[in-house]
Amino acid sequence: MVDYLLKPFSFDRLVKAVNKVSDLQVSKTVIQEVSNSETNPSSLFVKGDKKHHQIFLDHLLFIEADGNNTKLFLKEEMIVSHEKISHYEEVLTPTNFLRVHKSFIVAIDKIKFIEGNRIVIQDHKILQEQ
Repeated sequence: MVDYLLKPFSFDRLVKAVNKVSDLQVSKTVIQEVSNSETNPSSLFVKGDKKHHQIFLDHLLFIEADGNNTKLFLKEEMIVSHEKISHYEEVLTPTNFLRVHKSFIVAIDKIKFIEGNRIVIQDHKILQEQ
């Protein structure tokens, strides 16, 4: 939700609410265009912690669903995003990233080994669906 109006509202208040939605839509469009500017992008922008973080895909280890949010685990940090995991499944290239569970997308080249139904990436153990 971007804004809301309580009755009775003035025309000025309506214009302010519409402008908020418009500004947000322009921001999303710009971020989407930047992330889709190449056929095989090396980075994407993720909104988290009230900032837009540039994520370099070669630093991305895996993504974990966390309710309506997702946790993006990078080599040096973890970022919480307000997007659902299905959004990242659509954005990331299937040759480099694989959804192995309803809650996990992994970077294929970061897999250390697979043991039974667990995937190990650095010190993280991820359960994959059978």
